[in-house]
Amino acid sequence: MNLASDCAECGEAITVRMDGERVLAVAPESPIVFYVERGCCETGPAVITHCPHINFFCGAGHASRWLADRRDLRGPLLGLPQAIAAAREHFDRAIRLVREGAL
Repeated sequence: MNLASDCAECGEAITVRMDGERVLAVAPESPIVFYVERGCCETGPAVITHCPHINFFCGAGHASRWLADRRDLRGPLLGLPQAIAAAREHFDRAIRLVREGAL
């Protein structure tokens, strides 16, 4: 599986290549993900409502700078392993339901 995003601060491309649970390649080396706490957007799973506040960053400095301008947002800055675990925890069920046509 290939994942792609852009740094919400500078626009640099961020790519993650995975095989099942294993990360095969990532660029840049240490991306950061801001995962907003619940209740910021439309009702429903963020994967379906496309929450605009869950963002990738090319590094911790960019994430911190972006978040400093958004004092109304609360949530953790996660390294890639933690972001993968959070995504799995919060999105797997919704993704499975979408694939099955239940949503």
